[in-house]
Amino acid sequence: MPTSNTPAWSQARAVICRIDLVNRELELLIGEARLNIGVPPDCMVVLRGEPVKLRMLQPGDRVRVTFRSRAGTAAARTIEVEGAPAAGA
Repeated sequence: MPTSNTPAWSQARAVICRIDLVNRELELLIGEARLNIGVPPDCMVVLRGEPVKLRMLQPGDRVRVTFRSRAGTAAARTIEVEGAPAAGA
């Protein structure tokens, strides 16, 4: 049972700015704010309705991410790619 110390899950639409595969981190642009978010090994990453590895994501991809923030750090639970910007955009 969740306690008052357990942060709630948040959901946001974002654009991937940077991917650090070694440290399993993403830098996301949410509106005009940047958020660095950890991607634990059990995070579900979905592309075109199929589960994929983190390495399949690319900067510029638009994503919907479910995450938790606590003590100044954020960790993703799910990342779903919604699309990428049009070529030349």
